[in-house]
Order: sequence, then C-alpha cells, then structure tokens
Amino acid sequence: MLYLLDANVLILAKSTYYEFGRVDQYWEWLLRQADEGNVKLPLEIYEEITQGSDELRDWVRQHRTHLTLNEEVNNDHYQQTISEGYAPDLTDSEFRNLVVIPF
Repeated sequence: MLYLLDANVLILAKSTYYEFGRVDQYWEWLLRQADEGNVKLPLEIYEEITQGSDELRDWVRQHRTHLTLNEEVNNDHYQQTISEGYAPDLTDSEFRNLVVIPF
C-alpha cells in the first residue's frame, strides 16, 4: 500500500524527535520506504515544503526523485478526500474509521 505524506509529517519529525544530525537513521529509513514505493510526497506537498528555507527544504530538494509521486491527480479521488477526509474536530473513533482511498 502506498501512503502519501503530508508536509506536517516531515515538519514535525524535523522539529521534534528526528531532527537532522540527531536521528539520521529516520531520514535514511524514509528514503528506503520511498524507494520501495511505500511512501511518496504529492507534488503539491513537495512544493509546499520547498517554499521554506531550512534543512528540510534542502533535504527534500536533494531527494526529489525518490520522494515525489509521479502521477497525475485523479480529480474524483481528490474531491472525495477533501469532502470526506478532513474535519476540524475528528474524534478518535471517527479518525480510525476514515476511508482509505486506494491508488
């Protein structure tokens, strides 16, 4: 199964437990997962991260070919995700029952 990463996943990792130079194994593991096709960054998320001016931006740019999803957007899936996958106040139960849209 392919998991698409949101910018927040990388931003929080860099800013908290997995900062660069402290736990480089995490970032190596993430690249392996990307190479194996388990995780990817949609182009929109890549562009969001690369607007910054920090180590994360540099790392993402350096590994763009590994990390970015090389597919066109499926507008039906996109609209379903926007309408069903986001809410400002999800409970734990609602979060666990979210629909996963296969690619």
